[in-house]
Amino acid sequence: MGVYYYASQVGTTSTQSSSSTATTSSQTATTTAPTSSSTTTTTTSTSTATTTTTATSTSIGVQALVVEDLTFGHTPYAGGYPGWGAAAVWQTLIGVNLTAEQNFGQITFVPVLASNWTISPDGTTFNVSLRHGVTFSDGNAFNSYAVWADFYLTYYLSGNFSSFWSLLPLFNLTAVNFGPATISLMSQSGMVTPSSQLISIMSNQSWPVYVNGPDTIVFRMVGPYVFFPNSFSFGVAEITDPTFVFQNGGPGTPSTPNSYFVNNPPPGTGPYMVTNVVPSSSIEFHQNPSYWGASLNSAEVAANPVLDPGHFSTIIVQFKASDTTRYIDLTTGKAHISAVVGSNYQLVQSNPAYGLASFNYPATQVYLAMNTKVFPTNITDVRQAIVHAINYTGVIDQAVFGQGIQYVGPETPSYGSFYNPGNLPPYGYNVTEAKTLLSNAGYASVTL
Repeated sequence: MGVYYYASQVGTTSTQSSSSTATTSSQTATTTAPTSSSTTTTTTSTSTATTTTTATSTSIGVQALVVEDLTFGHTPYAGGYPGWGAAAVWQTLIGVNLTAEQNFGQITFVPVLASNWTISPDGTTFNVSLRHGVTFSDGNAFNSYAVWADFYLTYYLSGNFSSFWSLLPLFNLTAVNFGPATISLMSQSGMVTPSSQLISIMSNQSWPVYVNGPDTIVFRMVGPYVFFPNSFSFGVAEITDPTFVFQNGGPGTPSTPNSYFVNNPPPGTGPYMVTNVVPSSSIEFHQNPSYWGASLNSAEVAANPVLDPGHFSTIIVQFKASDTTRYIDLTTGKAHISAVVGSNYQLVQSNPAYGLASFNYPATQVYLAMNTKVFPTNITDVRQAIVHAINYTGVIDQAVFGQGIQYVGPETPSYGSFYNPGNLPPYGYNVTEAKTLLSNAGYASVTL
């Protein structure tokens, strides 16, 4: 199990910086092992939150921020948390209220590229109204046609995988006929002011996602799902410019996606844009000079911090595999923020020259799954013995330096009433109980 943190030198890159150390929400979760025949049962879940510095304050447009990380990724699908640049380049329609999530452990939703949304009485249909005056960083207009194109192009490139949207089977896609013919029409028509033929397809209400004019997109699910807005938090929902895609060879095919976009990502609507990619080495971001949110006032930004126009004209993210190199670069000033792994975390934690901050949620879950159909974990007493034989406090102290809590999974406490509805206590470390359970299962001679 690995844990890494992001540290910054206090005062090296900003006119105002905090040197306080925030506690991460590294978490250990347990769930009761059922006696049913489900294939796998999550019995223990240890999750470690990735930490980063809080946004430091500086004059906009005057400095370059250098970040060093240990993973390379820059597109909505490249992975890696906190996903340097992804959320700042490619925005979503709806987002999680970060203030409520991080400060109060509550999941609520706020508009990003949406201006508002309504839900049908049966909870299955979301009508999303879009902000006016928004453009991609290349100047192309953002509208419902771009959202529609992104949705179905992603579906197509997934190989028409019905659960492509956040791996959830939310939509009935059996009536959808989206493939090379439609893609060819999109390319010929253009997406900013599409042809009447293309608009007719995009307005087809037998498809689960359709447009209702240029400013409204409709999502119709197979059933009510109260956390549907949360699905926009995933990379699959980040909006890219489809016009740019078609101007540069199109999306490709499910088996051979267009590789041009690996190092030339499509523009987004966010405060930053990717200006240079050195494969497996570095990514450079510049502020988007036409960012629609640049005129937001401080109250509007405080209500939804992801809309912040940014505080550095340039951000350079470098990827270096060596923890020693990253730590040295931080201490010598070559990097302003750096991923810190393992024991080096304790070095920066104890040094007032560095500032640490953390995301309470989400966290990287590391869990133990047991197959309830395979011997011996098909025996309830064996499964319960295993979870009682785990020293949860010891795991948290040794693996994540005490930066964690224990909770009942699979969801975190931030899900409110949906978290642990049975009010179950977490499993406790009890070797005596574990031995008794193993003896009951016929394993009295096992040493713990």
